[in-house]
Amino acid sequence: MAKKLAAKKTGRKTTQTAKSRRTSDAPDAYRGFAFQATRFLVHLLRCGPEDVVSLEFIDDVYVKRPGGGTAEQQKEFYSRNALANREPAFWSAFANWADSVRAGRIDPCCTDFVLCAPGAKPGQIADQFHAAVTDAQAKAAISFAHSTLYQNASQKVGQTLNPILARAFQDTDVLAKILARLTIETPPVNDQDELRTSLLSKFVSEDNCDEVLTWAHGWVKQKIDTLLAAKQVASIPYKTFNEAATNYVRVHDRIDILKRFAPRPPREVIDEHLKLARYVRQLRLIDLGIDDLMRAVNDFVQSSVDRTEWASRGYVSPEHLDDFAGDLQAVWSNKLRAIKIIHKAASEIEQGQLLYGQCSEHSMHLQGIHIPDYFLKGSLHALANAPIIGWHPRYPELVDKSNDTTV
Repeated sequence: MAKKLAAKKTGRKTTQTAKSRRTSDAPDAYRGFAFQATRFLVHLLRCGPEDVVSLEFIDDVYVKRPGGGTAEQQKEFYSRNALANREPAFWSAFANWADSVRAGRIDPCCTDFVLCAPGAKPGQIADQFHAAVTDAQAKAAISFAHSTLYQNASQKVGQTLNPILARAFQDTDVLAKILARLTIETPPVNDQDELRTSLLSKFVSEDNCDEVLTWAHGWVKQKIDTLLAAKQVASIPYKTFNEAATNYVRVHDRIDILKRFAPRPPREVIDEHLKLARYVRQLRLIDLGIDDLMRAVNDFVQSSVDRTEWASRGYVSPEHLDDFAGDLQAVWSNKLRAIKIIHKAASEIEQGQLLYGQCSEHSMHLQGIHIPDYFLKGSLHALANAPIIGWHPRYPELVDKSNDTTV
């Protein structure tokens, strides 16, 4: 009877210990999941236009790019130092990557490998691995790691670590290819600086950055939860995120006027355009003076630079830029029709000057945002350079009569 009571008591104690362990592990498990979502957002903000970010697909976070990808493993909250020489969590990253390479899931020649361990302090092996860039450096780092782990024949690496090392070291050529494309990141555990910097560099004002960052976290979590609940891969294309972020920012973080990035072009660039550019020849056909021509070159060059800069920073989408150009063409067409009716007695040059002046003074928005005057005028010159539009009534037959090369 006493033995039975003891058995029951022991069983109850074991159950309580298990419950206690699960309770104490729960915060770390949640923090780990939350950190994954944060890193997911980090990679969305690092993305290119055609990239797609996935969670727990191929890797903890995987970014599919045209012709390659980024595979990231995260080693947060698993140990006191996830990058120590003999830390199983550290070595499991390389064992997992090596397994994926051997299974054909990852091509090490076009994949960037990221080991993210927030708050960790890299050991000597991690430092060597991170520093390796060439194949020779990678193989030297592998030799250093092996000698560090097995300093003498009697030294043991432990039952937990040994099978992990066996997988990592199974094919040193594979491991060397991984190390040559490896980056180790150790951000602070609660770091939001990179997210803030990425948002500010793209399209968010300083005053509203925290609000947009909170929205972005919630948006990513909602998308991931919805996809997982539908038993689908939690993948989000950058285009989808960028469109949602742009729409949110447009409503909640109003930009009154788009920022000018392009400097004024140097004199040699202006001279080149004055000699060669088709849009300048368009203006010469309606007898505009040198001051007007130089202003046109400034507007054309600066708007071209800013158009690219605004799109790359996410201020405006390529689709909205295309719509803006289409709207400008419609404005030109309508004004041309009106001038032909109202000013039909005017000379061709006078009609061209009227058309150019009215189009240049027209007011428009780009994606609901005010634009600088030079951008609208420069966009008109870009259309004239195509030449999709023109100023002289007979511009199609006159503008390319010369053999000048167009800009």
